[in-house]
Amino acid sequence: MSKYIDEIFALQKEGDNREVTKLILNHFYERIEGILARHSSLDSVEFKSYKYYNLVMETRELYFQEFYHSCVVMSCSVAENILRDLFFYNIYINMVHLSNKTQKYLSFIKAKTICELLVSESVIQKNLLSSFKILGELHSKYSNITSKSPKEDAKRALYHLHKILNQIDLH
Repeated sequence: MSKYIDEIFALQKEGDNREVTKLILNHFYERIEGILARHSSLDSVEFKSYKYYNLVMETRELYFQEFYHSCVVMSCSVAENILRDLFFYNIYINMVHLSNKTQKYLSFIKAKTICELLVSESVIQKNLLSSFKILGELHSKYSNITSKSPKEDAKRALYHLHKILNQIDLH
């Protein structure tokens, strides 16, 4: 891979765009079978809200292109943002009367606490707790770069992100 990147950089410096194009296409053709196999290995996702559509498509693309660590981290980040949006959209808090310090504190509430609150208020179904928990565990693992199975973890992260997206509605 570094040879590929170095060659592109050298050719770009020389201004040889035809050779750059040829190199990029060859790299793509070498990888196309794997990309197609990864495409067919994922289930489709149903979006009830399109707020996160682009981020989820980008996350899936990371998986297709074999950027597994990035895929896991992105899946976890999207899930956490969904969780926080659900919290702020569904739990009425009169932010006008809160100090800036209190508002900032609310943005740092742990995901686990938000999850449990949303379940107790029937905003999300209890079966989603496990998906958020697994994504939280994966996030910790990948923040510390301690995983030994990134491809499997990426597929697992996408599975749980899809499960969340299939069951929530962000309006």
